[in-house]
Amino acid sequence: MLRRHFLFAVAACFVCATGCAAIRQNFAREAALERELDAYVIPKPLPEVWGGVTSVSGPHDTLLWQGVSFTWEDDGPWKKRTSRRTDKSKSLGDEQVEVTWFECEGRPARGGAQVRYSKVVERTTYRNGQSLGTEKRSERRTDLELELIREFDPAAADRIVAKGEAAARAER
Repeated sequence: MLRRHFLFAVAACFVCATGCAAIRQNFAREAALERELDAYVIPKPLPEVWGGVTSVSGPHDTLLWQGVSFTWEDDGPWKKRTSRRTDKSKSLGDEQVEVTWFECEGRPARGGAQVRYSKVVERTTYRNGQSLGTEKRSERRTDLELELIREFDPAAADRIVAKGEAAARAER
């Protein structure tokens, strides 16, 4: 009996260590990608780059919208926002309303342009019809930024991805 508990504990530690390592690798990859993307400037003027910002789409967007397309709208100078998606759910008597959209913002930088994408989620919780509050979070979308860079400078996008992968490998 003791031996079985010991083997279970060893297996649990192995699973946790493997999972923790994967989390550290993903964090290292994203951190490296963000550093590289912050430093990179697309070697084209912002008006030229801006024409392509709405044509990019990350690999998970189809799943996120589940086949419902979204449209980009201007939200100020060099800012765009997509249409919103609203999802509702109930849990333990509380109702949650989650609204999701994407944003992008461009800026001229050192003779070229930089564009940042993010996914924004606002979650409001209601109990008995009364709002308990709203939580808003924004997640940078490096995949969309890389896709835009790939349109103008494929070699730079490959170098940035390689640095992200190298950072992930270093965490093993």
